[in-house]
Amino acid sequence: YEFKQRDRVGIVGPNGVGKTSFMNLVAGRLPVLEGEIKRGETCVIGYYEQDGLDIDPSLTVLEYVINSGIVTEGLSQRDVDAWQASGGDS
Repeated sequence: YEFKQRDRVGIVGPNGVGKTSFMNLVAGRLPVLEGEIKRGETCVIGYYEQDGLDIDPSLTVLEYVINSGIVTEGLSQRDVDAWQASGGDS
């Protein structure tokens, strides 16, 4: 599969199917044993591990990202406004 500029991807599936392993491969934390992963020169991978974050449960995901100072390239005020206008609160 080839992702295009500004694509956003979510990985979903039942427990044990390899979602975390896949993300570790894409993030370069595990070696690729077969095939290859090609990243564009300006590709930025944002990845939060499922363990190890101390998150205030009263915050939404977007509030946490903004408050933590780890807002990544590509998250514009327009994105935030669109999310809020959609009624997004989680």
